[in-house]
Amino acid sequence: MIQSNKRKSAFIEGKKKETCLLSLNPDIAQRCKFNFSFFDEGLHGGQDFSDWNKAELVDLLKKITQFSGNSLEHWTRQKRFTNYKTFPRSRDTEFKCPLNIPHQAEWARFRIGGKIRLVGFVIPGEFNQKTISEMNGKARKPSEYIFCCNTLYVVFLDKEHRFWKTER
Repeated sequence: MIQSNKRKSAFIEGKKKETCLLSLNPDIAQRCKFNFSFFDEGLHGGQDFSDWNKAELVDLLKKITQFSGNSLEHWTRQKRFTNYKTFPRSRDTEFKCPLNIPHQAEWARFRIGGKIRLVGFVIPGEFNQKTISEMNGKARKPSEYIFCCNTLYVVFLDKEHRFWKTER
């Protein structure tokens, strides 16, 4: 008589219910990403996280969570994300462009609600899915990371809509 192993059976059943990148979430690669490595901390016109109250920060994180479910292209069609391409002229902004931002950056923003904006930049389309080596006319190295134009590199928190003052 063959005896069943209940722990083994339970383990196998649990594995059958796990989410798989290739089958259950085919849209995962389309979802936009947020990167805060260029965040300015209020030095050039925006605010730091400490300048916002708890309710404002919770609302911001809820919106980022919501926005993460779709592509930047989707949010552009929904009029929540705008790619301005360039930094605004000094007469149109109260912000200063930080020197650590790549000159190829395309400035963009998410409309969080009311006057509140999340401002940063995206990688230009010609860089998408390419490596630094490829952009320099060389062969792709196996270990190199690729650029993604579906990522917003967050630079500023703009509570009072002062990044691009002429926006309607």
